[in-house]
Amino acid sequence: MAEIIEVRHLQDRRLVAILAADIAGYSRLMGQDEAATIADLKAHQAVVLPMVGQYGGQIIDLAGDGILGEFPSAVRAVECAVAIQRTMADRNREASQDRRMLLRIGVHLGDIVHDDKRVYGDGVNVAARLEQLATPGGICVSKIVFKEVERKIEAGFESLGEQKLKNITEPVGIYRVLLDTAAVGTLRQETWRHAIRRRWRRAVAIAMVAALAVAGVGVWQFLRPQSAPSGFPSIAVLPFVNLSGDKDEDYFSDGLTEDLLTDLARLPRLVVLSRNATAGYKGQTVDVPRVGRDLGARYIVEGSVQRAGDQMRVTAQLIEASSNAHVWAQRYDRPTKDVFAVQDEITASIAGSLVVNISQEDLERAKRKPPTSLSAYELFLRGHEQLFAQQPESLSRAIELFDQAIAADPTYADAIGQLSQVYFLGFVLHRGPLVGQAAIDRATQLAQRAVTLDPTSLYAGTALAQIYLFSHRIDEAVAILQSLLAANPGSDVLQLRLGDTYTYAGQPERGVALLRQALLLNPRSATYPHAFIGRGLLLLNRLDEAATEIKLCIELASGFRPCHEVAAVIYAELGRLDEARVAAVEAHRLDPSFTLTSAPDVLPFKNPKDLQRFLDGLRKAGLPER
Repeated sequence: MAEIIEVRHLQDRRLVAILAADIAGYSRLMGQDEAATIADLKAHQAVVLPMVGQYGGQIIDLAGDGILGEFPSAVRAVECAVAIQRTMADRNREASQDRRMLLRIGVHLGDIVHDDKRVYGDGVNVAARLEQLATPGGICVSKIVFKEVERKIEAGFESLGEQKLKNITEPVGIYRVLLDTAAVGTLRQETWRHAIRRRWRRAVAIAMVAALAVAGVGVWQFLRPQSAPSGFPSIAVLPFVNLSGDKDEDYFSDGLTEDLLTDLARLPRLVVLSRNATAGYKGQTVDVPRVGRDLGARYIVEGSVQRAGDQMRVTAQLIEASSNAHVWAQRYDRPTKDVFAVQDEITASIAGSLVVNISQEDLERAKRKPPTSLSAYELFLRGHEQLFAQQPESLSRAIELFDQAIAADPTYADAIGQLSQVYFLGFVLHRGPLVGQAAIDRATQLAQRAVTLDPTSLYAGTALAQIYLFSHRIDEAVAILQSLLAANPGSDVLQLRLGDTYTYAGQPERGVALLRQALLLNPRSATYPHAFIGRGLLLLNRLDEAATEIKLCIELASGFRPCHEVAAVIYAELGRLDEARVAAVEAHRLDPSFTLTSAPDVLPFKNPKDLQRFLDGLRKAGLPER
């Protein structure tokens, strides 16, 4: 791991615990099977990275297979490191010996200094050196960390003595963490007081269980933790099943699914996977534990909708993925007009069943302003279904439906925001009834109106942010997305949009970190993150990493123009001109309007040098002038 790590914008010096990790033998694994290694890495990261947040830390850099995190205390950092290694050991049992990914982790407590773009200090450097000394699957900590954590965590330590580390002036005392509790023995140095306390707690717990059993009270309901202050469990909402017997009713069950996703993403301390992560499970009979492993989700929500006349039956259940145990389930037989109240009740019930501390205030903030009529809502859902298809005929139909929804409720900000999105696509993709400047002018007018009506509307805010980005009002776009992400902390879609905007705004290091985090929250995403990460890595002059990312993008989403657009520039700069020309031809084939003349309209870089770099690469790759 690099000794000076590029990160986000911070401006202070502070004492923190630093966790540095990488995968032993990663280059060998890449040489054997690059695509499989990248897929395995992302699957592991989807499980491991959220654990940093669960233990009170935060990721400050992701570089290739490397992880750098900071924690407010050494105890939490080492607890996290131990949990990560034990989790990885479980995951590696399913892999063949030659395909196992074994992490090495180093933990140190020291000063770090941030400026606009980088984090400096011996704290980072020592942690990186300790990581390199750790055995595959192991953890090394400095003596100062050992002094902080001894007798405080469920692990033992073995001294490796003082060692001279590269570029570190003074020798550092190093300890190896003993993860095998059966082999710890006397090295755990547990005091009699700790043993007595643990036995006392166990005796009290046994007595409580016995008393509850006699009283007939559900032991799980009583003992289940009500909060985990540093926990951020991940949750996936599978597409609700339409039981109405009419496929045309899919729009309603799909809309209920997306509304529930949106509501949950507004809650703090939850990681909510987006629609793209789970859409592939629609119509399938799923193995919940397998889905949980594939998505890195701790909880799964399943449900169904059945409508008859003006009545509906909605069922929903929350399942703990690893055990396939039902945590909560409910059936709602209500008039269809009560759909918004049902959505709020499901959100509140799920929140109350999770091991996180979510207040009533949080739940109130999660509620969205509903439309004034059910017909407006149904028209909106039908329009959203057409917009999601993104075909010329479906975009025209989407405009009709959103117009009708707005006519039924002129204050319906979500519908106005989505209508703005249709016109924006006319500008970017040259599809729909309006294109070019006329399209973006109409989109701007609608988005501004929607945000004025409801500043909390996710549809309105994201539409306006995109418009401002492509209108070269990038700072305003960043501000909108930052505000939306603060209000919807579990949204990987917002992380994706903000990460891409950071890259255009001349902050590719922040953009890449956020884009990778979005991809980890949505590991099944097959398009945007890889293309945009590749663009950010190109601007950071990490061309080999960029080429790897863009190759994966093309393999997974060959019909997505930015994959080929970014590939053309990367290959041109690497001198791989034949591949650059192939990429440029494919980008132009997918979008014949994409030329050197029109490219600046869809590459809204704030820094003119970044734009010129892309245009030079595209020209070298042979993109047509007009």
